[in-house]
Amino acid sequence: MSALLYRIGNFAFRHRLLMIALWVVLLFAAGASTLLAKPYQMDFSLPGTETDRAATLLDEKFPGQGDMQEIAQAKVVIQTPAGTRLDDPQMAAALDALVQRLRGLDHLAAPQSIQNPLSTPALAAQVNSNRTITYVDVVYDQKFTDVDAATVEAFKEVLQSGRDDGLTVEATGTIFNGQPPQQGASEAMGFGVALIVMVIAFASLVAATVPIITAIFGVGISVALITGSTFFSNLDTSSLLIASMIGIAVSIDYSLFIMSRYRTSLFRCS
Repeated sequence: MSALLYRIGNFAFRHRLLMIALWVVLLFAAGASTLLAKPYQMDFSLPGTETDRAATLLDEKFPGQGDMQEIAQAKVVIQTPAGTRLDDPQMAAALDALVQRLRGLDHLAAPQSIQNPLSTPALAAQVNSNRTITYVDVVYDQKFTDVDAATVEAFKEVLQSGRDDGLTVEATGTIFNGQPPQQGASEAMGFGVALIVMVIAFASLVAATVPIITAIFGVGISVALITGSTFFSNLDTSSLLIASMIGIAVSIDYSLFIMSRYRTSLFRCS
């Protein structure tokens, strides 16, 4: 194996312009494959796992309850500014307006069930003892895998309207689970941090840039090929995130190792 790797490395070194051209062609070819891409799937199951067995048992003992885990829902948490309370006139009006906007969202399972905890005795337990924090449950009539980006954006706009009225409004829940992960920003940040570290370690911009360039090519080709392969098979949205995370780490690590060995050999020969 070492002899084969040596021959490959030697060939790449002696024909470096050809190898660079081949990598560029491969990158564009992989990018072209994304034109055939289909949407990623978000409803995969893993038969035989403990999670799958638990879901099956839940459906057997409590029919229909297992599906509740897949229903899009959110818990909206509201807090008043320091020095104010929920029953202050301005805060109470802002909370009531927020509840009304939540009730007006599309695809809700039961809009009338969304009530203001401050004015609903049955929901008194949802208000803390200081009357500064409360929460509202929002349940949709769709599975989170069927919720589109427009529905999520409308929900976020309602949350922002509460913030504009002076409240601190945050939310969590399965409504966000069906949205594909955002790509690009975190990867760019990772490359940037890696470049800074290597510039300090190598004390050379050229030596630090080479691993970054090879990593960009490797991750770019891998992500493009994975995206294009959705034409032939169903892939979960997490596959792209995992590939980019592992790709950045491994590609920089190995190119850094090669660069370090190359510089060591140069120093020995000088």
